[in-house]
Amino acid sequence: MEINKINYEQFVMDYLEGNLDRDLLQKMELFLEENPSIKKELLDFNPIYLEADNTIIYDNKKELLQPLNNEKIIPLWNFKKIASIAASVLIIFLSIFIFINQNIEEKEI
Repeated sequence: MEINKINYEQFVMDYLEGNLDRDLLQKMELFLEENPSIKKELLDFNPIYLEADNTIIYDNKKELLQPLNNEKIIPLWNFKKIASIAASVLIIFLSIFIFINQNIEEKEI
C-alpha cells in the first residue's frame, strides 16, 4: 500500500507506537522525508516518559485519609442477592412466555 497525504493518518498511530512492519516503516519514513511539514507535526507527538521522584516524602500521610462522614455503604452481597433473584424471575417469565407461544402455534397448525 502506498502512503500519501490522503491516507497517511491511518498509519500515524502505528508508526508512533512502533507497530508498523518493516515495509510500511520504510514507506512511512520515506513519506516523512518527502513531507517535512508532516514530519515536524509528528515529532510533536513523541511520547513523554515520566519517572516518579521517590525522594519526595510526605510526613503526614494519615491526614490524607478522608473520614466516611456516616455515608451509607451498600454491601455487595446484598446486590448479588437482588440481582440473582431478578435474573431468576426473568428466566421464569421468559420460559412461560415461550411455552405459551409454542402452545398457541401448535393449536393454529
